[in-house]
Amino acid sequence: MNLRENPAAAELAAGDAHHAAGQLDDAAAAYRRAVALNDRLAEAWWGLGCIDLARNAYAASARCFATAAALCPDWAEVRHNLGKSLFELGEIEAALAAFIEAARVADSTVRDAALAAIATIIPGCSAADNAAVLHARRARAASRSPAERSPRPISWARMRADRLRIGYVSSFFDRRNWMKPVIGLLNHHDRARFELHLFCDGPSPGADTGFQPQDRDHIHDVRGAPNDGLAAYI
Repeated sequence: MNLRENPAAAELAAGDAHHAAGQLDDAAAAYRRAVALNDRLAEAWWGLGCIDLARNAYAASARCFATAAALCPDWAEVRHNLGKSLFELGEIEAALAAFIEAARVADSTVRDAALAAIATIIPGCSAADNAAVLHARRARAASRSPAERSPRPISWARMRADRLRIGYVSSFFDRRNWMKPVIGLLNHHDRARFELHLFCDGPSPGADTGFQPQDRDHIHDVRGAPNDGLAAYI
């Protein structure tokens, strides 16, 4: 392709070069010029959406990814990032639909990420019943490698405490939209019956998440711990 004869493609190439170099302002400007010249250039909408998503400009990134998805319906990465953007905007049902489409058309890597997202957010979808949540969780489990799925024997002797110990592991305890259903569950645990442990592979839940900690709760900072080390610690 002669870029001199296709100015939109030339701007796209410039945007990609700036993007790869981490020059996001220049990249965004080039992508905008590209779509101004050719608004059907899905790759430019994708690049612009990725920059907006990295900047937490979720409404803008959702518009860009929605446009790219309309132009290239089978582009799984676009569907996945559209789902991320919509979720951050609180559009749970629309985000779930985008992730489902991403899982339907994706290769193994993107499909696994989409299935993980579905399993995470589906409890917050008002239309999802218990069967739908269970189906999503089973689909996610089935997508993992046999080594990942292999259960470890549980020593019931370790559970002789007066209260049943129950733990949750997440990197997203501080993410209000992601964790709304989980925070609600945590707050409803009867601490007279349950000893609550949060294993935080990221920031612990702040007051803005709605979490209501109690004196006997245990919050563990496990950021950076490898999976086998975390399993041994737990």
